[in-house]
Amino acid sequence: MGTTRYETWGSPLSAQELAVAGVRLGEPRYDGDDLYWTEGRPAEQGRVALMRERAGTVAEAAPGLSVRTRVHEYGGGAWAARDGVVVVSSDPSGQLLRVDGPEPVALSPAQRGWRFADLRVLPRLGLVLAVREDHSAPGEPVNTLVALRLTGPNDDGGTVLAAGADFYACPELSEGGHLAWMQWRHPAMPWDSCLIVTGRLDPQRLTVADSVVVAGGPRESAVHPLWRGEDLLFCSDRSGFSELYVRPSGGDMVQLTRLNADLTEPFWVFGRRPLALTGNGDVVIRPRIDGRSRPMLLHGTGGGGCGFGAHSHARECLPLTAEIVDCDSLDASGDRIVLLAELEDVPTQIVELAPGRRRVVRSAAPRVLHPEWVSHAEAVSWPGQAGEVHGWFYAPTRPLSVEPSPPPVEPPPPLVELVETPPHEPPPVEPSSVETPPHEPSPALPPLIVVSHGGPTAFSSSGFDLGVQFWTTRGFAVLDVNYSGSSGYGRDYVERLRGQWGVLDVSDCVAGALFLAETGRVDGSRLAIRGGSAGGYTTLRALTTSDAFAAGCSRYGIGDLAALAVDTHKFESRYLDGLLGPWPESSALYAERSPINHVDALSCPMLILQGADDKVVPPNQAETMARAVAAKGLEVELIVFEGEGHGFRRADTIERALEAELAFYERVLMG
Repeated sequence: MGTTRYETWGSPLSAQELAVAGVRLGEPRYDGDDLYWTEGRPAEQGRVALMRERAGTVAEAAPGLSVRTRVHEYGGGAWAARDGVVVVSSDPSGQLLRVDGPEPVALSPAQRGWRFADLRVLPRLGLVLAVREDHSAPGEPVNTLVALRLTGPNDDGGTVLAAGADFYACPELSEGGHLAWMQWRHPAMPWDSCLIVTGRLDPQRLTVADSVVVAGGPRESAVHPLWRGEDLLFCSDRSGFSELYVRPSGGDMVQLTRLNADLTEPFWVFGRRPLALTGNGDVVIRPRIDGRSRPMLLHGTGGGGCGFGAHSHARECLPLTAEIVDCDSLDASGDRIVLLAELEDVPTQIVELAPGRRRVVRSAAPRVLHPEWVSHAEAVSWPGQAGEVHGWFYAPTRPLSVEPSPPPVEPPPPLVELVETPPHEPPPVEPSSVETPPHEPSPALPPLIVVSHGGPTAFSSSGFDLGVQFWTTRGFAVLDVNYSGSSGYGRDYVERLRGQWGVLDVSDCVAGALFLAETGRVDGSRLAIRGGSAGGYTTLRALTTSDAFAAGCSRYGIGDLAALAVDTHKFESRYLDGLLGPWPESSALYAERSPINHVDALSCPMLILQGADDKVVPPNQAETMARAVAAKGLEVELIVFEGEGHGFRRADTIERALEAELAFYERVLMG
């Protein structure tokens, strides 16, 4: 790679190109021979388009509409199609519309404070099922499971089928009229404790009788019900991992997989399906093994379970492709399987698998980097306070020529392209400041950006990410940390963070950065940390409890935990009970763990990026933190983006935020 200093590298990828490089793909799903998916479009102010492929032609199924829901603020599941009937949630009104005719037909009133998600269209019964979140009255919104008539107008917002729990999801109706759904209550999050309930639906009276809990409990998360005839499939983490189970009609529960791997992701958004049924009843799954999630087909209907080695019995788990390193949103029709796929060297794709072929239906973006510029994820692990910690390391990468020149940009691909036991409680860990041994600057080693993902109950995958390549093509190394509390490594790994948020996540990020510096991979004097939302909190906390980092960037991060406890949305309003302790009983701990109260320990510059319309982490958090840092006389820059919420969707915002962050690092780390 020559002797060029890392920070002087030119990059073929500009902030503007990244901002408009592609779309956010989601929720691929069949309706007979038709295939649907969503596209979030930064270049159209973040509008979410619903696309349909029919007889080889691709077009919008709801032209001009933004198909999005704000239920739980994170949304998902904003559309459904069956037998040619298509229903969508239109943003920003939240109104349900039927869009398969010449003109949209309203199925609910606009601007009544009702939001709908996780839609299921039932044309034979003339119904659409949905989760309804009612914001029409003061106080906490009320979530219920409702049925609406496909003929409209449903001025009452639909008939309530299930109520009383705090949250509902995944309504699924069997051919025999049995309804299954997920439900959970405060203070649990759905990955802490979640029930699957079934009952018999009367489609005329719109009532549900004989409701019974079939899975889940105080220390068990049962999720994603799916009917195979009258047998109920679902995933449960009762074994310590989220594995596949079946409850046969009139029979006892049977565990179908014994992979010691999670088949599901934390239920942050609606519409992500980790299971699918082929035409012959085989189950498509996506277990996360060694940090990577690849599609597999569960064959066979005999006893025993699917697994490897000593655990393998009558069922077989057949890998479908090795090229995909992460996948989600599975669906099947006959012998066709569709999924949202991540690969190592190209942007996210919607991929269709069928016997003897693999078809790229849609790419999130054209190939914008020559393969020689792409940095591939390297799995790394290091010791942490609570055990081994995992992450992905991306080395700075460029072609071998000393003076890099931008590679040719390939034209956009066609829309259709043919190619081939209960977990133990972790011991308490006292928060402490981490002292870092000094490092001399080394132009022969790259600066490092540590990424702390959001959630914190979430996961960073090894799939191609232009946001990572933006930095590695400029000479930065990147460490994407799956700190204690991340998903994908079993329930015990998630449970590490119980009561330890702001401690273990922080120490894991610091330890990872120091591990790479001590092993000669990066320059220990030029370490930076960045993160958004909960990852922004980890970033702020790391900067105020450790001197490991020379700079930090928080995107809509949490500075004041007490303010968050009393000023956030319903879905996460009790999240901190498990991560810290109940509010206000644990108010002293909230104060101790809040970065805003430890600005005196901050010793490096900070950049804060915030959306003006954020309902999850309100802007006052960023403003208060910035004032406190400025009052100490430290360099701080706060940029608030109008029209943006929790996460940046607009191309101009993405571009401005990246340019500001790059200029910040160049000034602080390279100046």
